[in-house]
Amino acid sequence: MKQAHSKPNVVHITWSNPPVNALSLATRKDIYEAVGAALADDRVDALVLSGEGGRFSGGADVREFNTEDASAFPSIIDIGRLLEESEKPCIAAIEGVALGGGLELALFCHGRVASGQALLGLPEVKLGVMPGAQGTQRLPRLIMAGIALEMMMEGRFITGAEAEQLGLVEAVTEGEPVTRAMQFAAEMVISEESPPRVQDMPVRFNGEPEAELARAMDKARSMRRGPAPEAIVTSVARAAGSRPDEAEAADTAAFFELAATPEAIALQHLFFAERSANRIESVASGATSRTIKLVGVVGAGTMGTGIAMAFANSGFRVHLFDANANSLARSEEIRSKAYASAQRRGKMDNAAAEAAQARIATVTSLDAMADADLIVEAVIEDMAVKKTIFAELDTMVRPDAVLATNTSFLDVAEIASVTETPARVLGMHFFSPAHIMRLVEVIRVRDTSDAALLTAMAVVRKLGKIGVVAGNCDGFIGNRMIDQYFLRANELLMEGASPRQVDDAMRGFGFAMGPFEMSDMAGNDVAWLNRKRHLAEDKSYRFPEIADAAAERGWYGQKTGKGWYIYLEGSRQGLDSPELLDLLDDVRARAGIEPRNIDAEEIVDRCIYALVNEGAKILEEGHAQRASDIDVVYVRGFGFPDLKGGPMHHAERMGLARIVDRINEFASASRFPGWEPAPLLVERAGTTGRLD
Repeated sequence: MKQAHSKPNVVHITWSNPPVNALSLATRKDIYEAVGAALADDRVDALVLSGEGGRFSGGADVREFNTEDASAFPSIIDIGRLLEESEKPCIAAIEGVALGGGLELALFCHGRVASGQALLGLPEVKLGVMPGAQGTQRLPRLIMAGIALEMMMEGRFITGAEAEQLGLVEAVTEGEPVTRAMQFAAEMVISEESPPRVQDMPVRFNGEPEAELARAMDKARSMRRGPAPEAIVTSVARAAGSRPDEAEAADTAAFFELAATPEAIALQHLFFAERSANRIESVASGATSRTIKLVGVVGAGTMGTGIAMAFANSGFRVHLFDANANSLARSEEIRSKAYASAQRRGKMDNAAAEAAQARIATVTSLDAMADADLIVEAVIEDMAVKKTIFAELDTMVRPDAVLATNTSFLDVAEIASVTETPARVLGMHFFSPAHIMRLVEVIRVRDTSDAALLTAMAVVRKLGKIGVVAGNCDGFIGNRMIDQYFLRANELLMEGASPRQVDDAMRGFGFAMGPFEMSDMAGNDVAWLNRKRHLAEDKSYRFPEIADAAAERGWYGQKTGKGWYIYLEGSRQGLDSPELLDLLDDVRARAGIEPRNIDAEEIVDRCIYALVNEGAKILEEGHAQRASDIDVVYVRGFGFPDLKGGPMHHAERMGLARIVDRINEFASASRFPGWEPAPLLVERAGTTGRLD
């Protein structure tokens, strides 16, 4: 803690708790002590508060949630009361970020100065809670309640420049804000006016308060984000209609109640899981990543185009190769439309879009990859084609260049085997659309060097994506699990359910789409080709008969207008298909199956526990580093509801013993293999009850 004086007697108090200056208990104690000492010092006329390292504060320390430290003295509120009740002006100098508890601390101050590019927000809803240090009481007094509610319910950030326009900060600077904050504090001292207190201001509504709050509550209930959005609206209503002490006490109780809900615990689990995914096991202590400037992308189809855009959007120069000039022309058209859409939606301004497009150079010769630091191959899922490309690349690129394949299920080691330097080969499995989806599975094979692995993971972070290290098994983590998910969904059809029943049940569980809606969107021919590959490799491979019967008729989904559902011209909304239901009856009869009624609970159990069981096998085999990595893959890549924390977290919450019992029930009645419970699942059900 440092204090430096400037005239007239303004003290600058700053704190340091890298990387984001989280307000942990230890940091709060230091701030409380420094603020108290400055306020008690008759030589001090005003205070300016800031965080070191270019960040005000990223908020409360999430590691303290649901611990004694979270509510221990001094809290953010305790510090805030010292500031707010002071007769000496207290000004927040906001640089970098003021998020969550960090912004709430600033709201207790008598004024705020921010850098124009600073990010401000109350994103606690993303962790399943409401702002816990009276942010719901103060934000709608400084800015209009409707905007405050939107920010808090959606967890949206605004820049310092936007904050000034809304009235959240009094001044904005181009550079660091401390100097201007010191001047602002001195001006308040000279004015001899009483410092303004946010809590004394009225809540600001743009119209009838009851109507505005009712609209906000309707939106909160429709968000499917757990109980936190509704609690935020209720809190703002209290701010407008209750005594401050009553509203504050109710808010504190509501925060701790929310923090203990299953939804909040699941979201907090994912928060830490995403950060844990960056920790790579079994890497030599001295290993380092390589610097990547020029990226080569081989294949200008939909996936290759998306990958090229992802790199270009993050500042990398890209050489996009395709031997087919028509493919390159289509790629350019796709990119132009995507950047135009991003501008319309306010995701990119014109300058950023033009700069990103300019970073992509299209080439028709692999020789253009010679100087690339990283090459990502994104051609069709054909082993022979991929091996040919890697053999050619291996002879022309620099010895230190990293070679990555974007395969979603092929053997990366076999691809690497055609190169003279397999240590630099790995998988980088992007998810479509690659410039939007945040997940990348980074596939490590036996020969992959630590440097190549660290380089790939570092690049993924620079792309603003989440990298998860996966082992080299068929389908890696996500696609290996989804094979079992679709198998059990199809098994349910054979036994008596309809596609609509299964999809409705899974959406009721929390998925945005059910398995058959998803398959129709992706294209049923993709899964059909994968089943053919499995059968060619293993003659004992079996899958419910209905899937192949539908695919053989060309019912590939939305792109053909018919799949598990019927799609009218221009519509993505599936209608029930009488032809599919008739085919299903016929396939059941030929298999000698008498259909039965299947309720939603069984549908959910069969589909979800298939994911859990396969995830446990993946974990036991060492193809995932930790159970939480599996949760990240399935939530961020396959739409598992984040309010349930991922399949492995959900399994622990449900009870592993219960799941083992249900799997044994399903195994005894199933016509298809794979239901035997994973040994790890059985072991942990009888011991720790945890998969990590």
